[in-house]
Amino acid sequence: MFPRFKSNKEILATLAEDGFLDAGTPEALYVLDHVSYQHLLPYIKVLDSLPAWEQRTINMVHNLLTFDRRMQSMLMKYIGIFEAQFRAQYLRTMASEHGPYAVYDGSLFLRPDNYERSFRSYSEEVDKRISRDKPFRAAFEAGHRRLPIWMGLECMTLGTLSALFSNTADKSVTDAVAESFRCTKAELTSWTKTITAVRNICAHFEPLFIRAQLPSQPKGIIGNTCPRRSPLYAIVLLSRLLEDMEFESYDGNLIYARRLEMDAREYLLMLEKFCGGLLPLPSVPQNWRTYLHVLS
Repeated sequence: MFPRFKSNKEILATLAEDGFLDAGTPEALYVLDHVSYQHLLPYIKVLDSLPAWEQRTINMVHNLLTFDRRMQSMLMKYIGIFEAQFRAQYLRTMASEHGPYAVYDGSLFLRPDNYERSFRSYSEEVDKRISRDKPFRAAFEAGHRRLPIWMGLECMTLGTLSALFSNTADKSVTDAVAESFRCTKAELTSWTKTITAVRNICAHFEPLFIRAQLPSQPKGIIGNTCPRRSPLYAIVLLSRLLEDMEFESYDGNLIYARRLEMDAREYLLMLEKFCGGLLPLPSVPQNWRTYLHVLS
């Protein structure tokens, strides 16, 4: 038996019976006309679980959704900055040590099965790029159906790049890449796995900052006690990876870690205002300021 599809007006009538005070307003209908009930449902459930908010409204649900979208959009921006830096460091060291076509040499990687999976993904990504990009196609043909690594890495997803890095056999390469982020290979592998999972969530705007935990627990950061499964930890991780203790600039946009924390602070303060000073969401500890460097 097929489930019965309900109209937005029917859904709002049910929500009104459940105690949502503004379910009969044009604004509530507008929200459902632009965001499916299925997409709103996790935010409704979060609101239902918070005893501090007994007078529930669709407006509150939409505010939670908006907060989550803003945080995810911000994360995608800085994940992109990290991804570009990760690519640059890996291609520089790998090309210097093993030449422009290192990715095509399976002997340079530790686990053959993992390499084959990564290489298949890489090849699919390259095929898509050369089908629409003439300079890439020309380089591919000139290289006898191979792209030099500085072009090939531009085709890779963060997940494929992370898998290749963690499987790279040459310790001098992986150490150099990890040291550029002031961490070990094990830490960078763990942190990148978490960031990749978060990126995939954000790419589809699945709920993130209303969930209690991240999909996996990354390695800890020395000196930071933020719960490692908290979605807030994704911001802490990115800040740690983007922080450059030796670089100073008059251009504030180049100080990526500080920009990230300032942007996060702006949205968290907006959430605090919306919540009346109380942060009841499991994803955002009330002492979130202690985990970020920007405290004021």
